[in-house]
Amino acid sequence: MPRLYINLESIKENTQRIFEKCRQSSVELVGVTKVSLGDPQIAKLMKEAGVKIIGDSRIENIERMLQSGIDGPFMMLRIPPKEDLPKIVKLCEYILVSELKTVQWIEQISSDLNKSVSLIYMVDVGDLREGVWYKEAVEEIVQAIKLTKKAKIIGLGTNLGCYGGVIPSVKNMKMLVEIKDMVEKKASCQLTVVSGGNTAALKLLEDGSLPSGVNQ
Repeated sequence: MPRLYINLESIKENTQRIFEKCRQSSVELVGVTKVSLGDPQIAKLMKEAGVKIIGDSRIENIERMLQSGIDGPFMMLRIPPKEDLPKIVKLCEYILVSELKTVQWIEQISSDLNKSVSLIYMVDVGDLREGVWYKEAVEEIVQAIKLTKKAKIIGLGTNLGCYGGVIPSVKNMKMLVEIKDMVEKKASCQLTVVSGGNTAALKLLEDGSLPSGVNQ
C-alpha cells in the first residue's frame, strides 16, 4: 500500500530558515497548511519556528486546527464563497478579497457578529488568477475602503507563479507598492500590509531585490 512520509523535523528546520530570511528583510511570514489539509502537527511546528499567522484555503482545515488546540490568528487564502462567510468571519482574523460585493457581505456579517476582521484586497498584476485588474485597482479599493467600518482593509496582495505562470519580479512587486501608495493618498488612509508573494518570490528575497514596501 502506498504511503506518504512527512519529515516533521525538516519542515520545522525549513520554516526556521525562511522565517529568519524574512525577518532580516522585515517581511512577515505566513505559514500555509492547505497542502496538508490543515495538519495540526505541521501548523504546530510552524508556530514553534516563529510563524504567527497560519493561512489555509478551506475553513474545514482551520476548524480542524482549532479543534486540535492550534491558536490563531488564521488567514483565509481562498476567495470565499458567500455561504462560507459567516463561519470564516467567526474563525479567521484575516481574509483575502477581490470583489466589492464580497467586501459588502463581510462588512454586514462582521457588524452582525460584532467582530472586527482584517481584509487584504487582491490585485492582479499579470497572472490572471485572482484580484482586481491593476489598472482598475486604485478606484475599486478606495471604494471598498469607504464601504467598511467593522471590517477593515489593511493592505493589498497578489498571487503569482500559479495560474498564468507569471513569476514575481522587481517590476510587478513595485507595481503593487505603487498601487498601495496611490490608494493611501486618494483615500487618506494607511495600509500596513503589502503581501507580495509565495514560494515563487523567495528568489527576490534571497538575492536582496525584493522592493522595499513588500512586507508579507
